Amino acid sequence: MSIIELRVCGRYKLGPKIGVGSFGQIYLAKNVQSNQDVAIKIEEVKSKHPQLLYEGKILQNLQGGVGIPSMLWCGQENDFNFLVMDLLGQNLEELLVLCKRAFTLKTVLMLADQLISNLEYIHFKNYVHRDIKPENFLMGCAKKSHIVYTIDFGLSKRYRDARTHEHIPLKEGKPLIGTARYASINTHKGFEQSRRDDLEALGYMLIYFLKGTLPWQGIRANRKEEKYQKIMEKKIQTPIDQLCKGVPNEFQQFMNYVRNLRYDEKPDYSFLKKIFKERFVKEGYEYDYVYDWILIPMSTRSPFYSSKIPLTIELLQNEEKFLIKEYDKDRFGESNFSNWNMVEELDNNPVDEDQQPDQNIKPVEQQKPKKPEVQQPAQQQKKDKDCAIF
Repeated sequence: MSIIELRVCGRYKLGPKIGVGSFGQIYLAKNVQSNQDVAIKIEEVKSKHPQLLYEGKILQNLQGGVGIPSMLWCGQENDFNFLVMDLLGQNLEELLVLCKRAFTLKTVLMLADQLISNLEYIHFKNYVHRDIKPENFLMGCAKKSHIVYTIDFGLSKRYRDARTHEHIPLKEGKPLIGTARYASINTHKGFEQSRRDDLEALGYMLIYFLKGTLPWQGIRANRKEEKYQKIMEKKIQTPIDQLCKGVPNEFQQFMNYVRNLRYDEKPDYSFLKKIFKERFVKEGYEYDYVYDWILIPMSTRSPFYSSKIPLTIELLQNEEKFLIKEYDKDRFGESNFSNWNMVEELDNNPVDEDQQPDQNIKPVEQQKPKKPEVQQPAQQQKKDKDCAIF
């Protein structure tokens, strides 16, 4: 049976392939019971480094957070692993291209506020993402088109015990995990990644959004190892004031702060959001979620933007306004998977920034999220109502 003929968990009918992730292909699918369109990430069980069920466990642990995609089902059937999620919009790299490879300060500051909150939540749930890049942040659809979603947790890792909060020890000699363009200097040096590294990578990404380029882009070498070495050297040799030349001082403040964090130190996320919010107020901006791409005529947008996604200024201005708030620790319980082992085998497979970027997922009218289901990878369950959960 070909993969396109499969009916995943008895109710998801596969459609065309619409994207490629770090691990696996992404297909459009439809729930034949509810008529809901979804995205399904698929990998072969016999893959060299099967990772999708691991990603599903992490995503299940993160459910309920603002900016976390709703997971509908995850499990193994026939010769494939599946991860079923809500469909989202275009990623930030695609939107940057749409906006002629640079965002305005207003757009970057609105994104920064959400992105810091996204990482704060992921870190609160005991994980580091380890692959911060524009392709891994997607905008929502329809009435959630103002929300930034974090995706692709295949390289994520637990950095502390869920119950005791004991931090994992600092290790050296680690290979580069993530995307070299945005990786922190300590990641290049081979140190185990922690919260500070996600934030340093975010800082590079924000500067990239404003300037359209980073000083170490375009470096060539005969071997990846040599290229990574040259990128690291360029990052070390580029002073922060030079890196941030031409952008507001707050970005230099951000970079100085995150680069000086200790390995196991908890970042002051409120401080980082505050410096950007103060610049936002100083500029006299309105927090209206009118991003740069909202102002681009619909006729010039990707065909993935259909009439089902009314991304108009009028819609956004009529929505209830809200700012991303501090996460309520009483709302988010600790992980139910505190004893399962962290995956290490993929630490020998860094992601290069010259790889093909993740293709966008067709945005559709988003349905009400359902309770996520996760199937035991070792069990081959029956389809439809017999699909098991952890």
